[in-house]
Amino acid sequence: MLRTIVFISLALLASNIHGRPEWDQADGFSFWVRGEGTEGFGGLEFIDDDEAGELRADPILSGGDILTINERVPTAGALAVRDGRIVAVGSSADVLKLKGSETRLVDLGGKTLLPGFILKNRGKDQTDFVSPMKTALGKGLHPTNHTDLSVLPIDQMLVVWSAVNRIARTGEVIGPDERVTPMEALKAITIDAAYQYSEEDRKGSLEVGKLADLVILDQNPLKVEPTKIKDIRIVETIKEGKTVYRRSESP
Repeated sequence: MLRTIVFISLALLASNIHGRPEWDQADGFSFWVRGEGTEGFGGLEFIDDDEAGELRADPILSGGDILTINERVPTAGALAVRDGRIVAVGSSADVLKLKGSETRLVDLGGKTLLPGFILKNRGKDQTDFVSPMKTALGKGLHPTNHTDLSVLPIDQMLVVWSAVNRIARTGEVIGPDERVTPMEALKAITIDAAYQYSEEDRKGSLEVGKLADLVILDQNPLKVEPTKIKDIRIVETIKEGKTVYRRSESP
């Protein structure tokens, strides 16, 4: 029986790669490109040296870690773009065959390139249903929320704020019907998180006999304006009765 469900705080990673690297026994590592007038991978065409010059990619990015989010070939040396679409992903030597006289060469300088973190390409219905906490609660589940560090910073009040408001960086509300109350959002990082680990008998709520794992906030999340929840600061953290963190009074 399903006990619980974990949600990431409105973070969605979607791949938009159209090129597909392949291994060719005769030629070594080569690459494929998306054929003209085709969609998806249905009309991929192999590109040889003569045809490469005709594509005139702009730009070509290389010189860093390229994470394709493609399990078949997870990394690449370079990536070529034409008319807003990725036309090739592969080794630097092969992809640079697409270089034309006006091609911009972008040196990543050791930085990491990966697909953009986007929601628009999922469509409104799917986007509105990202991290559907209200629906999960309505089905009797005990959803929890977390930051998935590197996607979002470790900031539990930001997690609560995002569940209550569901406001994107653009200011748009994502799936207003999936917003939860401040109390429901707090439960998702306290008692329901303990429930998920089958530790609700000793953690997650302030009850006699439970561990004295406490946090002191400078404001009450149930009383402040919902959009101000992310501005609440942690004053002190107490682990089993002992202070392990106290915020400095200096700005």
